[in-house]
Amino acid sequence: MPQLKFLPGMEEGKVEFFVKLNDELPPGPVIRTKISLSFIEEEFINKINTKLALVQKGYFNNGPFKNAGPLPPQVGQPTSYTISWQVKNAYSDVRNLKVVAVLPPQVKLTGDLAPEDARLVFDQDSREIIWEIGDLPQKSTSPEIFFQVSLIPDIAQKGSMAGLISSARAIGEDVWTGKTIESEIYSVTTDLPDDSTIMDFQSVVQ
Repeated sequence: MPQLKFLPGMEEGKVEFFVKLNDELPPGPVIRTKISLSFIEEEFINKINTKLALVQKGYFNNGPFKNAGPLPPQVGQPTSYTISWQVKNAYSDVRNLKVVAVLPPQVKLTGDLAPEDARLVFDQDSREIIWEIGDLPQKSTSPEIFFQVSLIPDIAQKGSMAGLISSARAIGEDVWTGKTIESEIYSVTTDLPDDSTIMDFQSVVQ
């Protein structure tokens, strides 16, 4: 950076650069940056946030519940599906972790939940479904939870795939950095890519 070879008094200089981190890092990871200006040397330490990986899947024939209803789904008729969530944590402890998603107007919870003591709540007004996980230690994976939803397609959805649940977000506080961290995963529709038993023609509302 030629403009930083000489820096007069009261002037400012700036340099920006990016580094790629390894996929595997030790607990409490930091980036140390040493700056030398003439006889002055300074070291800066930046803490690195952990990484969350949220997994959201949808099934008809897999999971702990017996689903029922027409396949392909029919306008005005209920078909039940199973949704699963799981969160993986990387480098540092996370607290107050939760997963949040929104149910479409045509979808409702049936009340079937596994494990039954999972803290899953539903807000009728916002249609938000929230899984309160709590604390998740570093290098650990949360339990996998399953809940059943029921879809009653409307006439506007005929001829297309219907949404079962919106994209979901895992949100928590990184204990190491004190920052809020998030991970987002795509929505689930009636095409159910994680259920290998479902054929393409079974995913389009009739």
